[in-house]
Amino acid sequence: MAVNTFKRNRVLFSFLIGLAIFCILLYLLREPLLPFFIGIIIAYLLLPLVDLIDQHIPLKGKGSELRRIIIVIIVFLILLAFIFAIVYMVFSSIIYSFGTLLINAPTLISNGLKTVGDWIESVISPLPLEQQKQAHDVVNNIGAAIGKWLQTTFMSGLGFIPSTLTFVVGFMTLPFFLILFMANIHVITKGFYSLFSKECVYHVRNFMIILDSIFGRYIRAQILLSIIMGFLVYLSLFCLGVELAPSLALIAAVFQLVPAIGGALAAIIGIFITIAIAPTQVLWVSIAYIVINLGIGTVLIARFQGKSVNIDGSIVLILIIVGGYLAGVVGMILITPVVAIVFALYKYVLQEMRQNRVEAA
Repeated sequence: MAVNTFKRNRVLFSFLIGLAIFCILLYLLREPLLPFFIGIIIAYLLLPLVDLIDQHIPLKGKGSELRRIIIVIIVFLILLAFIFAIVYMVFSSIIYSFGTLLINAPTLISNGLKTVGDWIESVISPLPLEQQKQAHDVVNNIGAAIGKWLQTTFMSGLGFIPSTLTFVVGFMTLPFFLILFMANIHVITKGFYSLFSKECVYHVRNFMIILDSIFGRYIRAQILLSIIMGFLVYLSLFCLGVELAPSLALIAAVFQLVPAIGGALAAIIGIFITIAIAPTQVLWVSIAYIVINLGIGTVLIARFQGKSVNIDGSIVLILIIVGGYLAGVVGMILITPVVAIVFALYKYVLQEMRQNRVEAA
């Protein structure tokens, strides 16, 4: 029975073995390949625009490769101009705000801890002495546990990012890689599929479709959600007159890349800093963060990620903790789409095996 199953699905099993070996090699070579992985993500986001321009430009045929290289360079120049415009209009205030935040971090943390301590003391003080001591022990243990978890997650995230000469050289060659990769993407795709047999290329194409539908949409959704989160936080804090609104908005945008708990972590940081610099605004800032997180969590995430990552929210929370333990912040960001891809591949394999069994009957 097992022999017959293997014979019927020989090509499918060969594809799975090859995919497993390829993933192992990617993990072992993650240090030199990380810049190019980032480049492929950037190219994935820019390719629709490059293809759109390429389709509407005449003089196709001879010199098409040079024409596409020029289009890629033009797209890069437009992107750089857009980035510089943002830097000119907004980033100067973010740099000043972030610099102020970093310079005054010890004072802000001290003031915030003192304010929080005063609030906790006002709640605990009416209790008997024995219960006060127990309450203090609980608070101290919770604070130590949270601090240790954040420190471990942050340091493991930094350790996951290499700092060798190979890694630096990879990033130096990234612009040239992007231009050549985007200019020849269709030729590269044809060459890639030609490496496989006619039977195996069927599974390779289907896997690439799964990868595109899950990971591609996930990347776009997370970037869009981060931009929306940063804008809404900045607008809210600016209207409330919070001094460090630009830097807190940037923190919110970056943390939103972490699924499920990113918005909550950004809110905790923002509220804690507000306690230190503007205690009278804490209530309104807290309400603003809650409304923004609820809005993004209940409306936007369900709309943007529902079709690409079909995983229950409780499972996502577990995955994020596991990802943080394995690879820090990077693991927290990537583990959700990776698990979704594995689950989709598992369903695909079952479907193909079932179809092959029906055809063999």
